[in-house]
Amino acid sequence: MNECLRAGHNIEFFLEGGRTRTGKPCLPKYGILSVIVEAFMDGTIEDALLVPVSINYEKLVDGNFIREQLGQPKEMETFGSAIKGIWHVLNSNYGMMRIDFNQPFSLRELVKTFNTNGKSSNNVFNKTLKSNPSTTSLYGTDIVSEEHKSLVESISKHVIYDCAQSMAVMSTNAVTFLLLNKYRKGVTIDELVDGLDELRADLLFIRRDLGFTGDSLDVINYAVELLGPAVIRKERINGEEIIKPVAVLPNIIELTYYSNTLTTVYALQSIVATAVFSLDTTLGFINQDDLVETALDLCNIFQYEFIFIKPCQNLEATIIDCIDDLIIRKEIFTVKNANTEETERSRKIARQLEDSSDEEYYPVIEYEINNKSIEYFRFLRSILSPLVEAYSVSAFCMDKLVGRSLLENELVKEVIDEIKQQLHNGSLLYEECLSVDCIKNAFKLFQKLDVLECHTEKKLRLFYLKEDQDNTESVRTLYNRINRFKTSNRNQL
Repeated sequence: MNECLRAGHNIEFFLEGGRTRTGKPCLPKYGILSVIVEAFMDGTIEDALLVPVSINYEKLVDGNFIREQLGQPKEMETFGSAIKGIWHVLNSNYGMMRIDFNQPFSLRELVKTFNTNGKSSNNVFNKTLKSNPSTTSLYGTDIVSEEHKSLVESISKHVIYDCAQSMAVMSTNAVTFLLLNKYRKGVTIDELVDGLDELRADLLFIRRDLGFTGDSLDVINYAVELLGPAVIRKERINGEEIIKPVAVLPNIIELTYYSNTLTTVYALQSIVATAVFSLDTTLGFINQDDLVETALDLCNIFQYEFIFIKPCQNLEATIIDCIDDLIIRKEIFTVKNANTEETERSRKIARQLEDSSDEEYYPVIEYEINNKSIEYFRFLRSILSPLVEAYSVSAFCMDKLVGRSLLENELVKEVIDEIKQQLHNGSLLYEECLSVDCIKNAFKLFQKLDVLECHTEKKLRLFYLKEDQDNTESVRTLYNRINRFKTSNRNQL
């Protein structure tokens, strides 16, 4: 690689390490980028242009991820299965795909920016997410000196974030997102057209690229036909045509994959809505500090699911901006004590002062919920509800580790069995919460929170609770922290 870089050759590599199994961007693996950064740092190359590439499909060619998300082992490819797959693809309709080559990054400028602004940024804002995802790619990060690890992580997340933001939204993404989160029980074609018109206007306003054009009715009919009756059905009830998602396992795993392209777009808004439902709203208003703190906690819980901000941004300030945007565009709140330029100036000063608790600079801001926005709140909340359920059950199953240890596949099976049982008895509302990727990300979170330990030997991963957490009370504390965001346990406004 160093010889190729020195010769000025182009290098293609996949920063996420492999294909996404959920439809959401994966957190980056740092191996190959580490080599490039190190080559720049030691003077092997003067600069490198990093060109993020976004790829999206109207319909997936390979659907093996459904088996994997249900806990079944990945099937090894054979020559026969490859020939069979090629024949099937050539005789099927998979629609269009989009490949977007995005604005290149100068590695030299990125390094300069992060080295000059990174430390000062952290001094101003002390609430930033830190995560250390598993790196199993070639070399890993151990070839990079300690001082460069943070730099590689920041550059990687910046590239992945920009790729996600520039990914084109395909027709199948838009239709499945609406069906799962807004019209789960079925919808007339006219209502779905109105919903798609509204969604398209919303996406165009925030400058998201649409990978489709034309009348919304034609777009819907095209997407429904392309995906097929296995996941979306057309029914005629009382003379009206109804479109309904097949919201049962395993079909819903495929629907969720397509929908998750837009889940990433609305993740922070859904965080805010989920936080609102978890707070006490009996008095009719919400304190801004409480809302932001709760949203920060949710972002921390889902740090292995989403990259919410660029590494150079501040999460708390971004959440407040998201709330302000919802107030302006959707009128979800009426703001109290924040209607003057002086108050707005005080808010900005307060955010820049780490230890400021002076009410003169930090006025109490409250939000009063508008009744007409309740349905929109519920729509936003539903976007992350399956993740909340998956993490909640994963935390609940940590009790099975009290006084014992389990291999990763055994622990995953325990969680999957518990999810199936709770789906059967109605304790869970979203069948798509059964997702191996989400369960494993929950385990990463529990390790990050110093609740869970993992010992790896010969590709086997053994999980057990940390010595000071190896009791039912600690597990219950973890479970309650997540379960308070679950739909059935939230204030219903």
